[in-house]
Amino acid sequence: MKQLYFFLTVVLSMLMSLQARADEVLAGLGSELSAPAQLTEGTTVVFYCAGRGGYVKSVENHKVGLRTLETGTPASAAYLWTVCNVEPQADGVKFQLRANDGGLMTNFDGSRRVNTSPGNTAGTFTLTAGTSGGYWSIRDANGMYFNGDAVSGGGENFCGWNEAGGSSDYKIYLPEVKDVRLINTTFFCLDRVTMTPIRTADGDDLILSGRFLTGETVTFPTDDALRYYDLVQYEDGEGELHPASEPCVLPDDAEDEQDFILYYQPWPTVVIECVVGEGEDARVFYSKTVRVAKGDILPLPTKAEIGRGYNLLSTEYDNYVVRGDEVITLVYETVDTFPVKATTIVDGKLAPETQYYYINMDGHYLLMPLPTKSAMTSAPSPWPRRAGTSA
Repeated sequence: MKQLYFFLTVVLSMLMSLQARADEVLAGLGSELSAPAQLTEGTTVVFYCAGRGGYVKSVENHKVGLRTLETGTPASAAYLWTVCNVEPQADGVKFQLRANDGGLMTNFDGSRRVNTSPGNTAGTFTLTAGTSGGYWSIRDANGMYFNGDAVSGGGENFCGWNEAGGSSDYKIYLPEVKDVRLINTTFFCLDRVTMTPIRTADGDDLILSGRFLTGETVTFPTDDALRYYDLVQYEDGEGELHPASEPCVLPDDAEDEQDFILYYQPWPTVVIECVVGEGEDARVFYSKTVRVAKGDILPLPTKAEIGRGYNLLSTEYDNYVVRGDEVITLVYETVDTFPVKATTIVDGKLAPETQYYYINMDGHYLLMPLPTKSAMTSAPSPWPRRAGTSA
């Protein structure tokens, strides 16, 4: 009997492990909240800041922002908030808010921001009628109202304000929520040439993640570490190799966890050496290393990079198409960098063609035009007189 019980327990646990994990996504806004009594324990809501035209969303690193609404996607679950610890009030209702990832929203801090970090003290919020018909005011335990900055600003643009009305007027929706299967995906990024992991700026292996619906086409991630790489192949969760151009659609029976290996071709590295002179007399005065996508035009150094005094002689690299790693040499000539020619003093006099000269006044040099003879005899002196001197 004990053996049979053990066998049934094992089978049951296996069946449970094979069951699809249910997740929620926002299917639609549903209906507007019309009375505080509609907020009961476990009610799911969506908050809309009318003044800013944005919806309250749980964003990365347990922050909270205002964003343009999206529905039916894995990311849409971040707009869902669950009401908990509900306490009816005479003029409204008091409650706490749980984000879709399980974190509780805090009260607004000194910088008028909130977060949903695990372990932080949950905030307490009170819902009352707004200053305009059909809107609601929501304030925290410190008297700060739900408000917000411009949606286009991104970041933590959901913030508190010490007054009701204006951008503190909110609409609350009782949304339509749909249960779906979300597949957790992990992407291991490899350099196809060296067959080693691509590194982040911190030197760590580049491993990215994502969540996708069954039946959805997998979107391969982007990262700053991939700036100079092109995706050429990928290995799916079944170990099959595919060209990057072939879409990957997750089947309905896909396992909950999928690992992908992404193979990236590095862009060619081009070393540009700028020289003056030829042969043994050639001297490198500037060099740079660039990464250029294969088949793209090589960007030559700009005049701002080279500096004044050099003129490019080489023409063979105009509209040059990069095909692979290489070192190229650009030949320059030196040119005069002054817009005017320097004059000289001959026999104690300035050269006849002189038009301007420098004069030292108390340690400071002033550029002065050379006066004509008529100006020297008829014009008054431009210099202020000092005490004790005559005109």
